[in-house]
Amino acid sequence: SKDGVYRRSYRIRLPMVENHLEVRALRYLPQIREQSRRFGLDPALVMALVHTESDFNPLAVSAKGALGLMQVVPRWGGKEAYEYLYGRPFDMKPDMLFAPGVNLELGTAYLYLLHKRYFAWASDDYKITQLSICAYNMGPTALRRIVERHDVRTMSQARLYTLLTGKTPRETGRYLSRVMQRQKLWQEALN
Repeated sequence: SKDGVYRRSYRIRLPMVENHLEVRALRYLPQIREQSRRFGLDPALVMALVHTESDFNPLAVSAKGALGLMQVVPRWGGKEAYEYLYGRPFDMKPDMLFAPGVNLELGTAYLYLLHKRYFAWASDDYKITQLSICAYNMGPTALRRIVERHDVRTMSQARLYTLLTGKTPRETGRYLSRVMQRQKLWQEALN
């Protein structure tokens, strides 16, 4: 090498499981269907969210401390969902969010809260879904600060999409686009 130190490099080939994403996804489909039914959400939306958040990796960890399949942040979405479900203060160790059942329950409950508690005022399911997807990524309070300056109720769905992809942080706009594209793919796959 340039620094005069002898090094040996090795190459290995690891054969991947064919359709590995599908294999991982199907492992969690029964639980996702159950939690989606429980909270009245589209299972394709939850599948798209898990796909986007973690690629169906139950041990995923983000730089911001989000954990597991649905990348639940313990002190925010996890806490709020837990208190909604169990009616008592959050008393769970964060590493419990690596358990797929726990993560899917809290993540789906949080998505439900975004739909029903934060954005039901939009009164159009498609708009509520767009707002909830963005809020799942950037937080409901930050999103509300952006959309409160606009009359979301009267604007078209396409206009809201343009607003959300243009006025939210770039990461959130891309996130919304990816989740919505993947939701369509999962709707086709699940039907």
